[in-house]
Amino acid sequence: MGRFRMISYAGCGFNGAYYLGVNKVLLANLSKFIEKEPLYAGVSAGSISASSAAVFGLRTDDYELDFVKKFRAKAAKTRFTNELKHVLRDLLDDYFPADADDICNGRVHLGITEMSGKHPKFGIHEKSVIKSQFENKEDFVNTVLASCLVPYWAGTVPVTMSGKNYYDGGFTDNLLDIFPSKTVRIQPFSTSSNDANICPAKKYARNVRLVAGKHLTFYLTSENFERLLYRALFGGNDQWMDKIMNQGQHDATVWLEKYVK
Repeated sequence: MGRFRMISYAGCGFNGAYYLGVNKVLLANLSKFIEKEPLYAGVSAGSISASSAAVFGLRTDDYELDFVKKFRAKAAKTRFTNELKHVLRDLLDDYFPADADDICNGRVHLGITEMSGKHPKFGIHEKSVIKSQFENKEDFVNTVLASCLVPYWAGTVPVTMSGKNYYDGGFTDNLLDIFPSKTVRIQPFSTSSNDANICPAKKYARNVRLVAGKHLTFYLTSENFERLLYRALFGGNDQWMDKIMNQGQHDATVWLEKYVK
């Protein structure tokens, strides 16, 4: 089995706590499966995990967990209002260091959706844009913000960059696969091994596979529907977060052990 070039994190909202567990395993073992200096890609919540992996490395779990808990508390008070966008921008600005744009330039690829009109069309006749070059920290933070900006849940005002409006990248490509066969694709929804390298294991032999958008696939299970329709936007308590983090760590360990054999 060949080595990988990139690690890619799917859009998933607060289910992104799964990635904290995954990163504990992957970032400690990069030399076992990455062929060069690792590249990262992310969409929506995955954009934060991808950027955190590049900026903080093995320190990411403590930093990111604190960030997620702060955002969870503030989102509970501001979701479905335009204020949430400003809250998230301030948290991202505080979370990432002043040189985050330099660290991420060329190493982190972030997916955003370019709007084709005045209102979001949830991916219909809209374009997926991947940014990997950032003019400064503000440009970097705005790109992460745009990638995470779920319409209406985060208000109705998009992120404007260079005269164009952007919002959540998951509506046009939920799991970037920039280097096919050389990208470790990760998502917290169980699906076929053809669609993701690391994800929860399927529980039944005859799970039905659903396709809900570009690179958004999952099995028809109650757990997936709960995560997609509820947990993504509302998250859960600390116990729920610990559970999904532990699942991510377990799934990444299982994948890595199979890979290195």
